[in-house]
Amino acid sequence: MRSLFAVMMSSGGLGGLDNLRKSKNGLYIGLAITALLSLLLLLFVNICFVYMAIALIMYGVPTYFGLKSKKKLAVFGLVLLLVLGLAWGAMFANNINTFTGEKVTASKYLSNGTVAPIHGVPDSTYQYEVSLSEGSIYKNVTLSYYDTQDTNSIKRVSMNTTNNLTYTASAVLGTSGIYAYYFSVWDGSETISTPIGTGPITASNGEIYGIYLQLCVFLAYLQIGLLFFMLLVLTWWMDRSKQRMQEQFNEAQAKRSAAAGEEKFVCSECGSDVPADAEKCPQCGERFDDAKETAKPATEDVKKCPKCGAAIFDTDKKCWNCGKILENKDQK
Repeated sequence: MRSLFAVMMSSGGLGGLDNLRKSKNGLYIGLAITALLSLLLLLFVNICFVYMAIALIMYGVPTYFGLKSKKKLAVFGLVLLLVLGLAWGAMFANNINTFTGEKVTASKYLSNGTVAPIHGVPDSTYQYEVSLSEGSIYKNVTLSYYDTQDTNSIKRVSMNTTNNLTYTASAVLGTSGIYAYYFSVWDGSETISTPIGTGPITASNGEIYGIYLQLCVFLAYLQIGLLFFMLLVLTWWMDRSKQRMQEQFNEAQAKRSAAAGEEKFVCSECGSDVPADAEKCPQCGERFDDAKETAKPATEDVKKCPKCGAAIFDTDKKCWNCGKILENKDQK
């Protein structure tokens, strides 16, 4: 990436990018830049509009570098979305495998909520602990925990205390998975809950990669791919509409040119129409010299239809595109 930037700057900044686009391998370089930028943006998936930014890059950069075929761009998008999903899943799985734990705290009353150990195996006992702020008279602290792959498995238990400040609970987690937990307490008017914490993690490394690779590939196609293909279909439809309007205009212009016929001039003796390449008048036989009285080809000014904006001729009485009746200047 650094060498590419150096080449661009030595060639004149953005002008160097334009030269790169026109080079023999410009398209392949553009596709590589698209993949690199998209992968880098995955590091910021928690920021708003990142999915939209990736979709715009997937469409705009290859198009700028010369990939005009919508079918080829769609195939490239499908492949890149798969790569992004796998990279995204691998990143999340690695974060889970190296996770060392966290402390969850509510805005008041509850603090330093933890679970130990963070990593373990199924059918083991795990200890949960949370601190209750001093002076609180409400002791009904509750632990809630569940497998993140099955939110219906949530369980709630009342926690025990020995000093009215630190509350503990233990749970045997019998299935392999990635668990989550939170603590809550009733203060007399509302339930105060901590944020959701992650742990313990009883799934193996292989199971974790399997979970997140599948999940993130699905999310890549759903959250990024949907925007990308919406943009692709929209631009394809706009290109088709533009092409169809141009074809209709060319067809109308060809019909008018055919109706105008070949170029003719008027015989100075009898006034008959004479073909431009004739050497004598077919009506009276008058021979022509270089001073032919030629009739200039009819010319028509082109203007826009006031209703639909289609290109029409000044002498048209009706728009060929929308059918609007036009007011002719001679009729005024």
